[in-house]
Parts: sequence; structure tokens; C-alpha cells
Amino acid sequence: MKKLLIISIYLLLVSCRTLMLSEQFFVTVSTKDVTNVPIDSISFRTSYIEDDCVSCGTVSEPLFDCDIKYDTLSHYTVIVMGKIVFDNNCQNGQYRKVDSIEINRLVIDRQHFPREFYSDLDHKWSRNTQWEECPLPKNILKKIRNDFLKRKKYIRYNFNGLDVKSVSESYCYRLY
Repeated sequence: MKKLLIISIYLLLVSCRTLMLSEQFFVTVSTKDVTNVPIDSISFRTSYIEDDCVSCGTVSEPLFDCDIKYDTLSHYTVIVMGKIVFDNNCQNGQYRKVDSIEINRLVIDRQHFPREFYSDLDHKWSRNTQWEECPLPKNILKKIRNDFLKRKKYIRYNFNGLDVKSVSESYCYRLY
């Protein structure tokens, strides 16, 4: 009976955890595993990859609405950073097909608190905060992660003759 009570308390505590595991947030995901959106329903904003180098190519970013709210008084700003890896099969003059998306860093900024830095083991900053101290609940982290993956799945890069394997990407979320 005592063992049953201990096991039930343990399961209750584990199920009540509000924080997402770092291994669930900092991931590399194939585009096949990211939510599909009908391509004809997506609007894009096109700009040059480098403003100083117009001949380098263009990037077209999907214009998805993102309305994630959390603790609007603290004015949370969350920056997600990662990497996009391209598929090797690409004809010259075509958009590069995204093969996988990696999330490796997270910055959380809120009023009246120092900026907090989080990362996976391969991209540690010297001032990393322990993941367990992350102030955002699991459901908000999951929404941010899913939006970042969807947003970067549909980004279009057109490199003019350059053989680029991957690029670093980031996106800023204002949760107020």
C-alpha cells in the first residue's frame, strides 16, 4: 500500500510539471514533421539576403499571423534562434527547399528582469540560465516552437549561384 501511495504521488508530480523539457524545445525537425499549410494561402514578403549585395539573392518570408499572449504586464519578448538546413537537390534559379529546421537558442526579455539566455548543449552561452528556471509555461513554449518551425519551413531562399548548405535564422515574439 505504501508503494502504491509513493508511485501515485510521483505520477501526480510528474504530470503536473509545467515546464517543457529542454530536449523537447531544442530540436532538429524534418520539414515532413512540421504542420502543413496550403501554399496558395500564404503571402510572402521578399527582400534581399544582404542589402549590400543585391546579386547574392533574395529571401521571401511567409506572413503568418502570430498572436501568442502571456503575462501582458511583464512585456515578454522571446527571441528564438536556430538554423535552416537546405535540401541538396536544387536547380539554379529556384528557391532552396528547406530540409530541416533546428532550434538551438532562446532569449527571454521582460520588464524589470535581466535578460535570460537558454540553449541546447552544443550552443551554450557563458551566461546560460538553467532551463528549469524558464518563466514561460509549457503551453506557451510549445506554441512558440511550433510557430517558429512552421514559419521557417515555408521561408524561401534564392541564392544566385551560391552553394549554401544552411543559414542561421531567428524570430522575435512579443507576448503582450
